[in-house]
Amino acid sequence: MQSFDLRDTIIPFSLLQIANHFQCMKPGEEIEIIGNDPGIESDIKKILPSSEYRVVADDKQQHNSRNFQLRLKKEVSSHAQSNQGGPSCLKSI
Repeated sequence: MQSFDLRDTIIPFSLLQIANHFQCMKPGEEIEIIGNDPGIESDIKKILPSSEYRVVADDKQQHNSRNFQLRLKKEVSSHAQSNQGGPSCLKSI
C-alpha cells in the first residue's frame, strides 16, 4: 500500500501525485493519505472518481483534530477504459 503524508507539503503538487498514483492502481489496491489540513480530505474526494474507490478508513486523531488518516481502496469501475497500471502511468512526477 502506497502512503502519502501531506503534512507540510505543497498541496496542489501532492494532489497531482495522488491522482496519478490512483490512476495506475489496480482494483483491490489501497492508498493511504495522511494530512493536517481539513480541506485536503474533501479535495481528494473531489479529484478521484467516486465510483472507483471505497473509503476503508477515515480516522481523525483525537489529540489533534486537524490530523487525519484516509485509506481508500480502488474498486472495479464498469465504465473505466482504464489504465490498469500500464506503461503510460508515471512512476514519479
